[in-house]
Amino acid sequence: MNQYIGIDLHKAKSFVTRLDHRGRVLEQVELVDASGELQQYRVRLPAEARIAVEATGHATIPHAVPLTE
Repeated sequence: MNQYIGIDLHKAKSFVTRLDHRGRVLEQVELVDASGELQQYRVRLPAEARIAVEATGHATIPHAVPLTE
């Protein structure tokens, strides 16, 4: 099943919404960036998940995480 993940990056916290292939909300979480929660969340996502990150200037590069390895 395809899943779609939207990430709203901020300096201290990030907000994630995960949708199924029909657009139904599966999960909404708030993750603390400094604690590594965003990286831990990314690791458990399905390989076929499509990920979009809000493109704004509010988050700095050190807070961004690689979405693929």
